[in-house]
Amino acid sequence: MEREGPAASKETPYFPDNERRVTDLNGQILLTPDTNPGMDRLRCRHLARAYQRAAEDDDNGKFDFSRFAMVGEPHYDNFVDRAWRDNYLPPFEENLGLAPAMQRTVIDGDRFGVFLGEAFKELASTGKNHATAILVTANFSETAVADERYTGHALSVSMRIKQDGESRDVYVARVYDPNRTLTHKRVRVTDLQLLERLTFHDFLDTDVDYGRPSVLTVVSPSLSLEHDPALTRTGDATLKGRLHLAMQANMPWEVRAVARQLRNPATRANLSDEERIALLAGKDTSGATALGAAMLWGYVDAMAMYGLTLRESDLKPEAQAELLAAKDAEGVPALQLAVQNGHEDTVSEYGKLVFCSGLDPEMQAGLLAARRSADGLPAMALALLPSQRANDIPSLGAIPLHLYGAMVLRSGLPVDMQAELLAGKSPEGVPALQLAVLLGHQAEVLAYGELVRGSGLPLATQAELLEAKRPNGIPTMEFVLLPPPGAEALSNLEDSLRAYGTMILQSGLPVETQIDLLTSRKRPELQGVPTFYLAMAGQKDGKLVACFASMVLRSELPEDAKVMLLAASVPKYGLPALWRAVDLGNGATACQFAREVLQSELAVSAKVELLAGKDATGTPALAVAMAKGARGTASFLVRQILCSDLPDAMKVELLAGKNAKGVTALEGAVKADRLGVVKACRNIIRRSELPPAMQAELLAGI
Repeated sequence: MEREGPAASKETPYFPDNERRVTDLNGQILLTPDTNPGMDRLRCRHLARAYQRAAEDDDNGKFDFSRFAMVGEPHYDNFVDRAWRDNYLPPFEENLGLAPAMQRTVIDGDRFGVFLGEAFKELASTGKNHATAILVTANFSETAVADERYTGHALSVSMRIKQDGESRDVYVARVYDPNRTLTHKRVRVTDLQLLERLTFHDFLDTDVDYGRPSVLTVVSPSLSLEHDPALTRTGDATLKGRLHLAMQANMPWEVRAVARQLRNPATRANLSDEERIALLAGKDTSGATALGAAMLWGYVDAMAMYGLTLRESDLKPEAQAELLAAKDAEGVPALQLAVQNGHEDTVSEYGKLVFCSGLDPEMQAGLLAARRSADGLPAMALALLPSQRANDIPSLGAIPLHLYGAMVLRSGLPVDMQAELLAGKSPEGVPALQLAVLLGHQAEVLAYGELVRGSGLPLATQAELLEAKRPNGIPTMEFVLLPPPGAEALSNLEDSLRAYGTMILQSGLPVETQIDLLTSRKRPELQGVPTFYLAMAGQKDGKLVACFASMVLRSELPEDAKVMLLAASVPKYGLPALWRAVDLGNGATACQFAREVLQSELAVSAKVELLAGKDATGTPALAVAMAKGARGTASFLVRQILCSDLPDAMKVELLAGKNAKGVTALEGAVKADRLGVVKACRNIIRRSELPPAMQAELLAGI
């Protein structure tokens, strides 16, 4: 061991360099934007971790403060020793660098000197000369109140054994506070009993108000921390801080110790229910709860022990539910954040916590819904709606959706409650799926379909989830195929329609159920009128119509189902959608529809049936277009039919457009005095590649 000069009276903690004592770089060293999302500068945890690691790596447990030297303003890019910076001051620290190999415990601040003594005894027994640890404090205000919260602060400690000139062991401890960035507070003793009188407060700068640093987390890579816990605990006053720090650093045994202490009759007698609730919430000044801290880092063992602690607490169910919700200062439940961040183990363990809670199913469902206070949106909605998440939440695609869905499906709740959770309705009752479709989250929509398809829920329940009705009964297909005024402000509705329709067509539901979902034909208000019929009748540009038709035509539905969906006839009057579009003058819509049908792989007979579009009297759509003088529509339909791959005989049948009385479309146009239409269509036919005899048949008497 290293030797030092004659002993000095340094048995009281002191700063070896008062001039450097005033330098405070905590929170002052800027980071280049986007270096660490959500953080713009180095904080106490970075500096404390750097000190601890560097001192641990030094043979004598020392730290060289010149490593913090910078050129110019405090900025991460301005460190002189960049190699050291990159090694010891990475801008991102995984919760103080906690790793399985690092031991941890919680001690009371008033017993910090006792802890140092025990640590030095361990070093001496193992033949080591130095050790280090990170310290995290819970600093309470000087005035205690029932719902008191605390601030956290990260520091570090370096311990070293050396020998003086008389070969006596000398014990040196240095506590590093990032608020005093370029120095540390030191104590030197030759008798370990002299350490026992020291509190943690003795190692802090008296010029800084830390409140009451009553409890500390100790995290060390070089100490076993296996001392008797009773030596470093003072009683009930530190329970709240101990609980939060234990959850924050994944110490389920410490959580259990707190639980045992809370069951002590003497402790219980001194705590009201309100005080116990505040204690078990364990909030810091940011509003983060003890359970929320464990969930943030995925500490499932600590979560499980916390759940057991609540079950043994005999608090009222409402209080237990509030604690399990673990909402942050903005009212966001910890589960919702875990889902959005894709923390699989956390989400799964939370589901188990709720399942084992003993709460009634309604309360369990409320916890799993995890609605945020600001707008009432539940976790499922945020999983489906990336655009509604906070800016600092990463984009993880369908991962949050599948994590949440799997948890719900394992929840053991009744099927109707599971369905309600998976619907993820807003406070107004709008299902999350409908919002996702309207906001253009196509990938999430398709992922939702996969989730429902693999859910194992009854088929009727699956259909209900995919239909995604509003409280007024309007299903998603109707809303997206018949967008309300102002919908042009929404994302690309064609892509949304295609994604939603594809989801239904890939659902694995019976064909009749798929047709129900695609047509909304069972909605009482529509009286059996298919949604596609209304779209053909109401849309002028035909883009959504073409999208729907293309999607159906390319699906794996049976051909008769495709024809039924696209004919979209009104049951009462037998009017097909194409006939109605032409009758109302929606020429562009009719033409888009015809193009999709003609380019499809339907059988010839099916194409002819759809393009004829005859009403109950046998009058085809082309005859209506000509009779109304819709020159553009009629010309387009004639041209498309002639350019198609239909057999010539089928082309002639469609172009003739005879009604039930045998009157052709062109004859009807002549009788209606629509000579412009007649002339245009006649010229198109004459320039076509139809055999002359067929041309003559079509133009006979014209």
